[in-house]
Amino acid sequence: MTALLLTLTACEYEIPADYCADLLDYLDLLRMDAAEVCDEYAATTTTSTTTTTTVIPAPTTSVPPQDICDRVHGIPERTLRWCPLVAINLAKWAALTLDNLQHNLAIVDCESKGDPNAKNPNSSATGLYQHIDTFRNARALRWGVGIVDDWTLPGPNIATGVALYVHGGPSHWPNCGRR
Repeated sequence: MTALLLTLTACEYEIPADYCADLLDYLDLLRMDAAEVCDEYAATTTTSTTTTTTVIPAPTTSVPPQDICDRVHGIPERTLRWCPLVAINLAKWAALTLDNLQHNLAIVDCESKGDPNAKNPNSSATGLYQHIDTFRNARALRWGVGIVDDWTLPGPNIATGVALYVHGGPSHWPNCGRR
């Protein structure tokens, strides 16, 4: 059976260990049974101070090709590390194309330089896609992400940013959304 190997490196991706619950929400995006995934997760996870590796069976529907991130060009490594999460979210909305992936990563690089802790000193814009207080939780709720307390967490920031891109276009990032 084909498997999608997700390697979440706490150092590299800056994802807290308690972020597993949010990761399981992403698996719903891949139309998988969450209970099965939890069992799989418990059976296949090894934890060290820096790495958690989980082998997740691929769903019967299409998933991002494992090499799509290898085909992205011109994006610095600091931002390219978010490619798998961006690809999964684009696939959720049936919008995964190399062009959309490339453009989303370019927006993230322009907005935050790939730093999930980025904060605009002149506004409330926070995280990878630089969501602002006024709209971010309403948008997150609208697209099934839920209320988010910490917008520096990559998962919900990316999920909301990709949904905003797919449903509203790149004009939400006036300085960085232009192609």
